[in-house]
Amino acid sequence: MTDQHISEEQLVDYVLGHLPDNEKEKIKYHLTVCRTCEAEWRHWQHLLAEKTYHPSPVLKRQIINSIEEKTTPVQPKRKKWRRSAVLAMTVASTILLGLGLLRMIDAESEQQGFVMAQHDEIPKETIEKKTGTNHLKIVPVVDNTNMTGGVWLNQSTNEMILHVDGLVPLHTNNYQLWLIHKNDDWNGELLNLRDGSIRVYYKGADIALLKYIKVSVEPPGGSLKPSGPEAFYVDLEKQTQ
Repeated sequence: MTDQHISEEQLVDYVLGHLPDNEKEKIKYHLTVCRTCEAEWRHWQHLLAEKTYHPSPVLKRQIINSIEEKTTPVQPKRKKWRRSAVLAMTVASTILLGLGLLRMIDAESEQQGFVMAQHDEIPKETIEKKTGTNHLKIVPVVDNTNMTGGVWLNQSTNEMILHVDGLVPLHTNNYQLWLIHKNDDWNGELLNLRDGSIRVYYKGADIALLKYIKVSVEPPGGSLKPSGPEAFYVDLEKQTQ
């Protein structure tokens, strides 16, 4: 496992109990700090818990057609589930997918109540130019004059996009995003840095409840709570008044 997201192959082996104890412990901890990998893990738990049999070629074709019909390129979560379904047909051909899988996808998305995507998984139709979108400035904490970017927030569509360029690459640590709510609850998400840039898309009913966003430097694999120095922050309450 790298200091980025856990691969689907590793998650399958983890669910099936095929990993050595030291790798299990690393993955177990990573799942407590990375919501993206936790969602993938729960997905595989559902899949591998289903009653299985060998589907016929006709049924396999119907399953794939059904998934393609329900999947659109602007839905980052469904793109991810589609890749997971294809992998499932490869590494576990006895798993029954099809409409049952689609129902699980809908139930999982409804249970989580949010969509989080980074870089290539971000919808092509972004919210920057939508009516009601506010542009909020980031406030760098470290002395980095090359850092630029901002947050685009739309409470009507419950969407948020964070774009930041000029971040210094980290060789032994990770950047981690923190969303702090008005009731002081917070969530963390490991960030994938590409050429000094981060691109994050978030959609959830709690958008109106967010009051503060920050990115901090955390140990490899992330932290359960902010522990490292801040790179930058956005005070949503102050900038939206």
